Amino acid sequence: MESLDTIFELCKEAGVHEQAVIPVEKIKFSDEVRHLCEVNYCGSYGKTWACPPGVGSVEECREKCMAFTQVYIFTTWHPLEDSLDLDGMQEGKAAHEEVCARVRKIFEENFAETLVLTSEGCGNCQMLPAGFRIVCALRWKAMGFLSMRRRRRRGSITLTGPIR
Repeated sequence: MESLDTIFELCKEAGVHEQAVIPVEKIKFSDEVRHLCEVNYCGSYGKTWACPPGVGSVEECREKCMAFTQVYIFTTWHPLEDSLDLDGMQEGKAAHEEVCARVRKIFEENFAETLVLTSEGCGNCQMLPAGFRIVCALRWKAMGFLSMRRRRRRGSITLTGPIR
């Protein structure tokens, strides 16, 4: 396993703008956040394994997350022409997801177990029978995370084992 400094450098080279490691206990969970999923606020409820009901209950998600000790959290940065730059937002989203895939690979090469959570989920699969489920990045909102300040950047979370 690479040192934390080396992992941070690799992630920076992969396109990460800001990054930090925090204790998993700092994550707050809420059924209220999940309510947005249940009313199908984004239109993805029941359509992907990255969203409910595929990810399980908030309590099941909390248990999955609390099995880890550390959280690697990062942002990417994508300039926009103005607050109505929808093309720029879509380009930023696509670029962010590419960075997420690169960061995921870095962590999977350095840790025996990881759980990758992104702002939008990976969007790589439809709801398939469980036997055909592919590995995907889950939406952190679907997991019931209460609050992550993303400001004007997209943020992602990678849960890992102990980082030394």
